[in-house]
Amino acid sequence: MESSSPWSRLPFELAHEIAGHNADDVPALRALALVSKTMRSVAIKDLFSVVHFACAEDLPQWLDMLGRTPTLGNIVRKVKFSLDPNESWLKRHRGLERATSISRTAIPPTIPAMPNARIVEWDGNYGGDVTLRIAAAYMALFPNIQELHLKNMTLISMVTLTNFLCACGRLKVLSFSNTTIYCEDSDYDSEDSDVVRESPQPGSVNLAELDELVIKSTYIDNQPDFLLHLAEHSPPAKLKSLTFGSAVCTEQEGPCSVPAMDSLLQAAAPSLVHLVIEPTLQLSQTQISEMFGRLPPFPALHSLTIWLGQNRKAEMMIRALAAAPNLHTIIFRIEFFEDADDDDDREHLDRIMRDNFPWTTSESIKSFLKRKFPSIQRQRWMWPTIWS
Repeated sequence: MESSSPWSRLPFELAHEIAGHNADDVPALRALALVSKTMRSVAIKDLFSVVHFACAEDLPQWLDMLGRTPTLGNIVRKVKFSLDPNESWLKRHRGLERATSISRTAIPPTIPAMPNARIVEWDGNYGGDVTLRIAAAYMALFPNIQELHLKNMTLISMVTLTNFLCACGRLKVLSFSNTTIYCEDSDYDSEDSDVVRESPQPGSVNLAELDELVIKSTYIDNQPDFLLHLAEHSPPAKLKSLTFGSAVCTEQEGPCSVPAMDSLLQAAAPSLVHLVIEPTLQLSQTQISEMFGRLPPFPALHSLTIWLGQNRKAEMMIRALAAAPNLHTIIFRIEFFEDADDDDDREHLDRIMRDNFPWTTSESIKSFLKRKFPSIQRQRWMWPTIWS
């Protein structure tokens, strides 16, 4: 009987600590949920804080779980939607031979709202797209969303994304990764073509409360440039963190168009605290110097993270960067490929260091940075391993 188990006499605070320690271990949380009522009540909070709808078949299963435990809907803090079901993954994790994409489900959604969900992620798995109707309908399930992450997505028009963002209200965090946006003049065959003509323009999106923006390999097909239009019509004037990067597993170079990057940096400069930038840009060193030389001062900037590539673009950016009187930390990143051996890594590192340094023959990098940024206290080097 449960009353004879030591788990049943465990103080609630200790049970909470045990569950929290295993928050990222789903099998452990499942096991803990079976040992006693006390452990079940705390384990399910971590077990169901993140919900992943990998296919349409997950929706009735979630409804069935809510029928048995109605409180689950209030526990969810993050929701992930996968638009292009991965058959091998689904067979391994769901026991399904075939599955239906979320993008083909009926609307309105059959599942109830999740009022405490703060983070929503849409993953197209390199090829999945989402129609205007599905996107807007599902975003209505999350009235208190603060973070939206779009990964590996194909959005069938600029207006699709506009309506998507409008349905999210005032976001705090917005990220794009490997996202393709087809504009109205493109030849993409849109299921929403009848809706597009009456839909709002990017100026109706409100990014006034945005704290963090991440842009990695976002491709705009045809014109106008959505990110540039967004920066000009709804500038994120309170932005604290801005990241520009390129995805390793795509052929696209650069995080977004240069005009969009320029406009976003101009808008964010007064409030920006953290800037992360990968200098994989289709620009010459002279063009980089000109763009960064036009930027206003960064009075609140505290940390700058910059990738070192096989060029001197990082140096050009730092030399051209306007005043940053409160810059405290500079982080240099050099990335290595996961399948490379030690000799390849050493050769890669040697090549990066030869291509980037020295910056000057008259003083050390530390001395140069201290002179350029008087408040600098830390210089860090990061060596992450990346997928190849």
